[in-house]
Amino acid sequence: MSDTTPVEAPPRRTAHAARSGAVAMVIAGLVLALTNSDALRSYVGGLPSSTLTEEALLLAEDWHAQMETHGLAVPKAELRARTQALQIMSWEDVRALLTKARSSGDDGEVTDGDGDDDGGDRDNDVGDPARTQTAN
Repeated sequence: MSDTTPVEAPPRRTAHAARSGAVAMVIAGLVLALTNSDALRSYVGGLPSSTLTEEALLLAEDWHAQMETHGLAVPKAELRARTQALQIMSWEDVRALLTKARSSGDDGEVTDGDGDDDGGDRDNDVGDPARTQTAN
């Protein structure tokens, strides 16, 4: 008989989960280091002044310059610019933007291309009242 209760995870499974979590954290850290270098620079710049902080700020600024050189800082800057543009839009601007998108045929809806809006394929429109008839 086993000494483990149903709520206890076997040690091997727990170790595997811990390793998987650590790997995920390292990957997330690398992604942030590559794409969010501006935030690192801002964070270090806000620390209390000391010799170590000044050195860290120089390293953070060099890192950010390298990320800009390789284009890795562009997606965040572009996303931030677009978000800020949306935030300052008036409702009239939003209405005009939506009207323009609808008139160009790009209404943002995901369709299946068969002319209806059920999300199904042309030959299998089960549940579409316009395409199915009830038997009496």
